[in-house]
Amino acid sequence: MILGIVKGIGIALLVVLGVLLLLVAVVLFVPVCYRFEGSYLDKADGTFEVRWVPVLMKAVVKLVDNRPQYVVKLFGGVVMTNTDQKLSWIGRKLFSGAGEEPEEDWEEEFEPSGGTVDEAQSTAGQGDGEEKTTHERQQEEAGGESGDHLETESGRDGPREAEVDESEEILRELLEENGEEIRQEADQSAGVIPVLEPAPKEGQAEPENSVEAGQDPAQDGSAEEKASEETSGFRAKLGKLTDKAKQLKKKKDSFEKLMGTRQFRKAKKDVLVYVRRLLKIILPYRFRGRLRFGAEDPSVTGQVFGILAMLYPVYGDRITVIPEFTEKCLEAEGKGKGRIFVISIVILAIRIICNKNLIKTAKKAKNIMEA
Repeated sequence: MILGIVKGIGIALLVVLGVLLLLVAVVLFVPVCYRFEGSYLDKADGTFEVRWVPVLMKAVVKLVDNRPQYVVKLFGGVVMTNTDQKLSWIGRKLFSGAGEEPEEDWEEEFEPSGGTVDEAQSTAGQGDGEEKTTHERQQEEAGGESGDHLETESGRDGPREAEVDESEEILRELLEENGEEIRQEADQSAGVIPVLEPAPKEGQAEPENSVEAGQDPAQDGSAEEKASEETSGFRAKLGKLTDKAKQLKKKKDSFEKLMGTRQFRKAKKDVLVYVRRLLKIILPYRFRGRLRFGAEDPSVTGQVFGILAMLYPVYGDRITVIPEFTEKCLEAEGKGKGRIFVISIVILAIRIICNKNLIKTAKKAKNIMEA
């Protein structure tokens, strides 16, 4: 009995492990296929498509009237798009939240017991109108009485305002005539004794005051303090800049010394090899294209054609170049296919991570930056 249970558990674990290994193998060894096609005659037009079988993924990007349109499908359903196509359940869950919630009829919840909301609002408006009319009537009656009362009071207060104006004119004349005497008496009563300076003799220059009129010695002191603070702050900033310049120069010398080592040269060589391998993995294995161009000046066309001729070992017979020396034009078209194996990228990443030259060079560069 026990042996049968253990045997069943072991078989189940092996089945699960086999399924996981199969999924990992599918992900690593089934390539991501892509194809593209584009042209530029009077306007740009193109299509780029990516497929990956393990998750039934398909992504299509098109250029229509110089505007990109994209559709991404996962397990046969649309998950991302900027077109009129509807999103699937997975797309709504991933990119549109939890979906649309049903709208609740809040008017029914807050509906008064006597009728609907509109009826209640209409009755409330009528009640407010009646109160408003009665209140306006009271204000009009009170306004009429107050207006009569103000007219009678204004008739009584007329002579008083004339007397006040006459008294103010008299006070102004007295102040103009005897203003200085009144001010001296007020200063004496307050205990203020004016200090009179002796007039300078004839031929004698007026004494120069140590403090000019309108200036305060406290202000002069504060200005000097501000100037000293500004100079000290400028010196501190200048010192920081010089320290930073010295640090940068020291780091530069350290990097130049590191770049001259044998280990750095090996790491640089390894990086170039990895870049070539990555381009070989990503670039299309099949490509055909055509380029027809021409400039207003035939000499410019010849110069461009000479540069493209030097790049012939790169593109070979995959691209046909047609120079036009008699007219100005630009036409291009091309199409291609490619596939990317995930296992190749994983192997390349493991090699980069385990490269001793890269690890040691990266550590030295990090120490230089942190110093």
